[in-house]
Amino acid sequence: MPTPAPTPALPADKDTYAATDKVIRQTDCQYGFGKEAVTLNLKFLGDTAQAVGLAASFRTGTRVKLTDVKSKFGELSGLDASAIEASGKVTASTAATKQGSGAATIAVQFPYKGKVSIAGGGDAPEERKVVVWSEKSTDYEFPLEIYAGEGESATDVNAGDLEAWKQEKTRDIGNYRNFCYTPPDGGTPVELEGHTLELAKKIYKGIESVKRAYPEVIRVSYYYNYKADKDEVDATLLGQIDETPDLYYIDSTPDSVWSDKFDGFSWLKVSFDVDPQPTEYDSYWNMTVTETWIGIDTNEKGEWDEDLYGADGTRWKFATAEEGE
Repeated sequence: MPTPAPTPALPADKDTYAATDKVIRQTDCQYGFGKEAVTLNLKFLGDTAQAVGLAASFRTGTRVKLTDVKSKFGELSGLDASAIEASGKVTASTAATKQGSGAATIAVQFPYKGKVSIAGGGDAPEERKVVVWSEKSTDYEFPLEIYAGEGESATDVNAGDLEAWKQEKTRDIGNYRNFCYTPPDGGTPVELEGHTLELAKKIYKGIESVKRAYPEVIRVSYYYNYKADKDEVDATLLGQIDETPDLYYIDSTPDSVWSDKFDGFSWLKVSFDVDPQPTEYDSYWNMTVTETWIGIDTNEKGEWDEDLYGADGTRWKFATAEEGE
């Protein structure tokens, strides 16, 4: 097993520097105290090769002990070690050179221990909710038979006549080419007419389907700094979500936002996703709720089917549910 490389050492401050000292720390170091960590930006100036070598030895991710930093730099001795993790890591290490000298800058980050507590009477983080709507169009493909129905007028496609003609492709190719079919009881072939004939001609040319693009609208609700009974996702936390699943139910909620863009559309709710994320505060969470609805144009395709997607008491039950009653 290879021997691990030794941890590099930071040069220590001195009251008096000698001519043999190749790197010294600059006085404009910066210290940041963020919400989650303390960041030390340590700067060194000196011999070009030594400065570059120092930066190279502290590559990003290198672990650094807090005691090593505090013992070498006097102004950092006041950092409360009980509130900061015993070790941190290098987040950036750079070197800059000019003729005759080099400068190294090493950024080290030390996380705080635990989370911020407001039990002592501090202000609670601001609880707020932000809602963002977006939309994307999704392609759907339908067989040409979607145009076929009862065929009650010349502008309708007769599904029965169309299917009978299609079967002639394997029974009587002559009838198929002439867009007619022989009735089940024999007799004179029936010729296709009107839109039934026009649709049959499209199928004859090899056209099998038609495409449409329907909107999928997405609502993302961001919950910031919502309190739970304890520092875990529990019923108290999830109970503060206003949105409800209602999966695969007809739902007009998007009309309140999208009716101007998608007038006369019927909407079906197809997704409800909840993603909680911990914050830096004890027992406080952020949550993201993502919901999606698919819309269809009622003028062209009609409403979503109430038997399949309607409200409870209206929608059909699955056979397995019927058997259990």
